[in-house]
Order: sequence, then C-alpha cells, then structure tokens
Amino acid sequence: MREIYQNNLQASKQPDFVDRIVCEILKTNAKVFRLHVVGDFYNAKYVESWLEIADRL
Repeated sequence: MREIYQNNLQASKQPDFVDRIVCEILKTNAKVFRLHVVGDFYNAKYVESWLEIADRL
C-alpha cells in the first residue's frame, strides 16, 4: 500500500497532474468524489492544483 501512496505522490508532482485528474473525474460522470483516502495537502502548489481542478469541473 505504501508503494501506491508513493506513486500517487509522484504523480501529483507531474506537470500534467491537473489535466489527468480532470480527465479521470470527467470520465466517471461523478457528482461527488473523494480527494484523499488519507493524507494531507502537502504544499501550497498541491492545494492550488486542486483549486484549479475544482474550477475546471
């Protein structure tokens, strides 16, 4: 499980993170989704990424 979280952390640091997350969420047609199973917003840039994702949805 630790490897999955580590992979997710690395993915969140990639330049295409926002585009990929928006695409994945839109494919599901979900009205509600969970950002994290566990963990925190680890820095301001990550928070800004999620704000951009929310704006684009």
